[in-house]
Amino acid sequence: MALALNLLNLFYIYLAYTQPAIILVYLLVAIKQFGDGLEMAAYSVYLIYIAKEEYKTSHFAISTGIMA
Repeated sequence: MALALNLLNLFYIYLAYTQPAIILVYLLVAIKQFGDGLEMAAYSVYLIYIAKEEYKTSHFAISTGIMA
């Protein structure tokens, strides 16, 4: 997921160098935002998985605070 998230940043490099039509800009930004949403969902599931049983809510809250 980390690799996929960072590879999506290449869209912005492509946009900076080529300056394509506006519809392509909208499409690439939408794909990037969708990838960011998937990354956040995967990270949240990972945090839930690794949180200790006794203080699960506290660990999750602190971890999402750091994430934000």
